[in-house]
This record gives sequence, structure tokens and C-alpha cells, in this order.
Amino acid sequence: RRATRLLGVPSFIAFVQHLLGRAESKLVREAALAALHERLQLSQLFNVGESAEPTPFGRLVLEELTPFVGQTLAGDDSDVAVSLSAARAADILARHMAQRAPTPFAPLVEAAATAAVVAARSGRPSSGARARTMFSLMATLFATLRAKSLPVLAQALPRARDAVRSAATQSQVASRAGRRALLVVVASVPRFLHPHLASVID
Repeated sequence: RRATRLLGVPSFIAFVQHLLGRAESKLVREAALAALHERLQLSQLFNVGESAEPTPFGRLVLEELTPFVGQTLAGDDSDVAVSLSAARAADILARHMAQRAPTPFAPLVEAAATAAVVAARSGRPSSGARARTMFSLMATLFATLRAKSLPVLAQALPRARDAVRSAATQSQVASRAGRRALLVVVASVPRFLHPHLASVID
């Protein structure tokens, strides 16, 4: 992990993308997640001032790594390990950057909701863990994006509701995680929820 501190920004982004996509090695994926978390903590992601634009490193994370993570976590159910790592990476990115740069993270809400539906309906032994992880990611995204998640509410909430229903027949732990995610939605955008309320309480 120390060696990654010596990598330039483009090389570091490519390094993380490569390791997160290696389904055969959990240890390698864990190392990539730890390196990502550490690099984000140690780096200046946004300029100081009124505009608070992303720094060159922050911009590359938003433009290159965030979409990659979104595409990876929404992969089919055959790549569960990779999808789980991508969801954890998305959670790390959102906690560091989503409040100040929300636009790239809104599509991740839809991707996570779709992946939760796929996992909850698959019936595979690993499906409960994948659904639970996606629900946790959705909770993080809604909590950080708050009103800025409104553009994707209409698409994401019905999928989340369907995933919670399906998860209830597969895993109570995943189902509880799904209900918690819906509660986060209610707490995060209460004034704007009325048009979508049926998706939550139906």
C-alpha cells in the first residue's frame, strides 16, 4: 500500500480500477480499497474558495473512477465478489466527495438499486450479502446527496421497494438493510417525497 503513494494520479486511478476488477483475489481487492481510502484522506480533493472546484486529482476520481465503479457494481450476478468491492469503493468515494460534487454520484443510486433487485431475486447463496451491501450503499448515497438525489428518486425508489420485497424471502438481514435504506430516504428528502411516497409504503 505504501508503494501506491508514489504513483501519479492517472497511474493510481488505473491501478485501483485494475485491482477492483480482479475477481480471483479478495486480498488484492481489499488492498485496493485500503489504498483508495488512504489516498482520498491524504489528498486535497477540492480547491479552497467559493467555487470549491475539484482539484486535478479530485476531477479524475469523479470523471474516471466513479463511473467505472458504477458500471462494475451493476454487473451481472456472476461477478458477486467484484460487485461487492465496487459497492464498497463507491461508498468510500461518496463519503469523501458526494456532498460537494453530487452529479457523478446520482447514477450510482440507480445502479445500486438495480443491483439490489438482481441480487434479491437471484436466490444464490451470495445474493443476501450482495443485496445487503447495495442497500447500505444506497443509504450512504441518499444520506450524502439528500435533495440532490431527487433526479433519480422516481427510478430508484420503485426498484428499491421491489428489492426489499424480494429480499424478505431470501434474507432477513438483507431485508432489514433495505428497510433502513428506505428510512434514510424518508429522513433525507422528507419535503420532496410526496410524489414518490407510494413507492416507499406500498
